[in-house]
Amino acid sequence: MASKIYITPEQLRNLAEAFKDESQKLYDIVNYLDKKIKEVTPPELLSEDKNYFEPKLFLDFESWKNDIQSSSKFLEKISYELFKITDLITFCDP
Repeated sequence: MASKIYITPEQLRNLAEAFKDESQKLYDIVNYLDKKIKEVTPPELLSEDKNYFEPKLFLDFESWKNDIQSSSKFLEKISYELFKITDLITFCDP
């Protein structure tokens, strides 16, 4: 026997908003940290010329930043889908 999940459109909308908010928080944290790192990074490390040695910390941060940005986009996609489901439930419910 299949189980049923009971959720109101308002609960689903709140969940979608939570995912959207968390996505934005991740995005803001990454941008803040990126800005702070650039403030303390010597200009020669920020140049486009890649003929210098990049400390491992910066390489690790760039990798982490990309992972977090991907996670942020994923949360945003979940939020979008939840909003679509909410609209379907709201407008299709008799």
